[in-house]
This record gives sequence, structure tokens and C-alpha cells, in this order.
Amino acid sequence: MISERAMRTSLYKQMIELNISYAWESEDFVVFEKTDKSEPIIAEYFIFEKFSDKSIWVTDSNGKTLEKTNRILNLFKLGI
Repeated sequence: MISERAMRTSLYKQMIELNISYAWESEDFVVFEKTDKSEPIIAEYFIFEKFSDKSIWVTDSNGKTLEKTNRILNLFKLGI
């Protein structure tokens, strides 16, 4: 179940636009996932937002943090 504080994050407010879905949350951050269109069960990317400072970062399915987070999020918005 998604918490109220997770619903106040910028990623939650952009879920539809980014085509992402809620995955889980911890004490420190909320995680959303972006799935591959051909394999909707397997997450291709995980998008994190830290509650304390609102920082956002993206990892691939192997947990590697990707650079250029804003560019990646813009690609999500374009459906790429």
C-alpha cells in the first residue's frame, strides 16, 4: 500500500506522464518502476526519490545508477 508521503512526491504526481508505477518504499525513499513494453513483468528501470531532499535518480534493472536523470525522465515522457 502506498503511503501518504509517497503520494506527495514529484514522481508520484508524474506517474501517468512518465508511464511508471509504484514499486515500494523504505524509510528514506520511494521507488517507482518503468517496465519494458515487450516484457511488462520485468522492470527495466527503477526510479528513486529521496524523501528528505527530493533528489531523484534512476537505476537499470541490475541496480547500476544511470547518469543524466533529467534526460532519462524526459525520454520516459516521450514514451521512449
